[in-house]
Amino acid sequence: MRLFIIDDQFAIRNHIMAIVKRLNISNLKLKEVTNEQTFYKQLESFEILDDDLFFLDIDLKTYFTGIDLAEKIRKKNQNCFIVFITAFDSKGIEVLNRGILPLGYLLKDEEDSLLAANIKENIGVAKLTQRGRKKNQRVLIFDNFENDIIIPENNIYYIATVPGSRRMLLIKHIQGEYMIKDQLSQLKTAIQGPNFYTGLKSFIINLELIKRVSISEGVIQFLDEDILEIGKLGARKIKNSLKGMEINGS
Repeated sequence: MRLFIIDDQFAIRNHIMAIVKRLNISNLKLKEVTNEQTFYKQLESFEILDDDLFFLDIDLKTYFTGIDLAEKIRKKNQNCFIVFITAFDSKGIEVLNRGILPLGYLLKDEEDSLLAANIKENIGVAKLTQRGRKKNQRVLIFDNFENDIIIPENNIYYIATVPGSRRMLLIKHIQGEYMIKDQLSQLKTAIQGPNFYTGLKSFIINLELIKRVSISEGVIQFLDEDILEIGKLGARKIKNSLKGMEINGS
């Protein structure tokens, strides 16, 4: 995986590069873009790979913005990963309206420990997504009111009913979460992956994305560190279904 860092402020660019180097993530090739205007002009002849990851300043101070550059990158490749470097999150609507679909955001002024954790999480999500793509996995299409949501099946951590809301479900996946109007029983039939556990009343769980199960606490923890409370009985069922897989439990 190649990681391109594009920011017109040397100090910001250097800071992020230093953090990435300290993280010492395997199979990651760091690419510093020192001249964003040259990069922009040469983009037409540049090959962008599906697993390329861009850390891109949203407010480039030139004749084009980071959003303009991201849009151009996205037109070249729909599958690559874009993470915006920003001081604010107020441009999210414009980003969505232009169909850029960023993986996430890095806040420039965030303290080092939080920024490092955010960088590590975004790189991890990109790697996990690319790993899932290589499996030629099925996709699920959900009706999210006005728009259809397409999610690769193996990218889903879990699907849960929403307490107090009839026919509303929460879908937690590696790039965020969605609320949809559907019935869990129907999705249990639609999902075909052998790694999904459907034996709980209120949840569908992706066993492959579980990091830890605690029967004593009645929780499961996923690879993104998110913790889901499913009760001791539910945790025991999940633990039993994971026999033979490498996972920590208590």
